[in-house]
Amino acid sequence: MHDLQNMISSLPQLSHDEMVALRDALDFQLEGASTEPDLSAEAWAREFRRWAEGHRRLPGEADDSRESIYEGRGE
Repeated sequence: MHDLQNMISSLPQLSHDEMVALRDALDFQLEGASTEPDLSAEAWAREFRRWAEGHRRLPGEADDSRESIYEGRGE
């Protein structure tokens, strides 16, 4: 949302009132962006699996330990 506000602010040809109106209209559109009904747990899980299967697999397990994430940060 912050990026959107920065983009709107960078439009110098718009008056302040026009920028406020544009921001409000975009906020309204974003709030109502989801027109799909809520999915059941089973349907959500099915969609999530389909999404996950669309990504490549790692050759092994990822090291997501705290030590590996913050390695080299001088802690």
